[in-house]
Amino acid sequence: MRNFIPAIALLGATTGMALADTDTTIETTTAFFQALEQGDLDAVAALMADDVVNTLPYAASGATTPDAFRIYSGKAEVIAYFEGASQFIPTVSFIDAKVTVSGDGETVFVENRGDMILADGRPYSNLYVWRLDFEDGQIVEMTEYFNPVTAAIAFNRPIGPEQTSN
Repeated sequence: MRNFIPAIALLGATTGMALADTDTTIETTTAFFQALEQGDLDAVAALMADDVVNTLPYAASGATTPDAFRIYSGKAEVIAYFEGASQFIPTVSFIDAKVTVSGDGETVFVENRGDMILADGRPYSNLYVWRLDFEDGQIVEMTEYFNPVTAAIAFNRPIGPEQTSN
């Protein structure tokens, strides 16, 4: 992953968390994004708990209620989501990453830019914010925020309230 330099802000640093825990969290986070870039979904799966949940809360409809969210539950569903995305976006690069790790080392926020090439050869760029929650060194929950309007335009999807699928 190009330019993946953790800019760490430890929140609640008085928790007494060992620095090694923070290092492990950063290493796992870095490995996650590198595996996504390389299309290595086996490596992505190895970093996640079996009951991992991936939530995409923004919809092109503009709806902000949980019933409009796309939610993938369990490792198989999450990997199927990434596998499906890779069919439309075969070339992925995450650049300009800014990483914030919580004081207990169990939550990471990553802001990065996706610099990608779509299957039809068109460039696609979007700004992402990811929340990754960890337990026992594995990702147990992730939330993927991105601009849904940018994505809808790139994938020729309708935008606005009349849009019913996420």
